[in-house]
Amino acid sequence: MDSSLILIHNLLRWILLPIMLFVLYRSYSGWLGNKSYEKVDKATGGALVGLAHLQLLLGLVIYFAVSPWFDLLKSDFGAVMSDSVSRMRAIEHPLTMIIAIVLIQIGRSFSKKKDNDQAKFKTVAIYTTIALLLILSRQINWGLPT
Repeated sequence: MDSSLILIHNLLRWILLPIMLFVLYRSYSGWLGNKSYEKVDKATGGALVGLAHLQLLLGLVIYFAVSPWFDLLKSDFGAVMSDSVSRMRAIEHPLTMIIAIVLIQIGRSFSKKKDNDQAKFKTVAIYTTIALLLILSRQINWGLPT
């Protein structure tokens, strides 16, 4: 079970990332190109939020139920904090991903309340860009899952 969850979590990022890049492309081109906010923008924004939440859920299940990092953090906090690899896996990656997914959700939620299309695009573009930068800054394994 644990290896299949990790495999799904690793593969899901390769679905999430292209959708995120597409949302960013549509957001920047809509914002800067004075375009209309269309059904495709709503649909891909919703897909991004849904996949991000699924990725978060899988990550939390892995973190608390499967991986050794949470138990190690509880048993020897000092050792985890003093080792950069352990700190990355036990604290930095999970916390940064949670923040990034919260930003994706906030961007989508705030954009729905905007009165005009450019404001919607701008809101999504800014929040999703920050989320993408956070995600890229704390990836554990850039290769395909092994």
